[in-house]
Amino acid sequence: MLTALGLEPEQERLYRLLVTRPGTPVDGLPAALGLPRPQIDAIVERLVELSLLSWSGASGGELRPVSPGPALHALLAERQAQAARDQRDLAQARDAIEELVADVSAAATERGPAGPAEYVLGADSVRVRVEQLAAQARREVLTLAPRVRLGPTVDGLLRRGVTVRTVYLDSVVNDPTKRAHAEHLVSLGAQVRTAPVLPLQLQLLDGEIAVVPADPAEPGRGAALVREPGAVAGLRELFQTVWRAALPFGADVPVRDDDLVTPEERALLDLLAQGLTDEAAARRLGVSLRTERRLITELMRRLDVSSRFQLGLRAARLDPAGSP
Repeated sequence: MLTALGLEPEQERLYRLLVTRPGTPVDGLPAALGLPRPQIDAIVERLVELSLLSWSGASGGELRPVSPGPALHALLAERQAQAARDQRDLAQARDAIEELVADVSAAATERGPAGPAEYVLGADSVRVRVEQLAAQARREVLTLAPRVRLGPTVDGLLRRGVTVRTVYLDSVVNDPTKRAHAEHLVSLGAQVRTAPVLPLQLQLLDGEIAVVPADPAEPGRGAALVREPGAVAGLRELFQTVWRAALPFGADVPVRDDDLVTPEERALLDLLAQGLTDEAAARRLGVSLRTERRLITELMRRLDVSSRFQLGLRAARLDPAGSP
């Protein structure tokens, strides 16, 4: 699957067909792929833009696939560069969100219970309150790294035409229970994606209510339910940024190319560069401390460095997006 490189399934099918059956005329593609000619023309145009296909002469000549190795590695490098830029943007967004949550908390304390923020203490109480709110959603329910499982509520939401979009950590595939839950969401019709790291836990309901940890450092202690329109709009834009950078659940995660690092490894290096401890970085990645340290050891071995300081310098030189 090449969806991780930004190719849609039908684009991949056409490209694979021409790679395995070179010389297939354009007129024969609709029958070979079972797609209408206008859609074929649009796919061909897009693949030519991506330098995966080329015409042998003027437009209308023979359509030829570009060698998969160079063409796909170029797409991979572009995707890795974008992922690195996204990680930097998300790190900045996280700082802004934590400042925003602190401001909302302070403002709500001044206004009292009638203010636009509601505080719920304890994981069980948060789960019950979010399920109550989600059951009343009319348009959409958006979540980042949800600790709250909406359970049967999701089925009811989808039956009522409510859009459900969720972003998990990439590490969800390593946890059988979480993976099964994500697969169940997809089977119900929810849209699920994954990312190597997420800026915070977040639930957004109809673009009107945002649920964020009351204390980002200890998200299990409780949650703030924010209704301030400006704050909710900012959090929804953050979700959209994460969503665009995330990959569809089940898609192949880009692998490292030569001495480049994977998105998960890049995220780990960025977290450590921000000064997070191993324990905090592991929590953000959704992996065990042992796995986090194994990733560091493997990076040091592969990049031929003997200290974390050297690892940081080497990683900066390998950054495909360049220095910020």
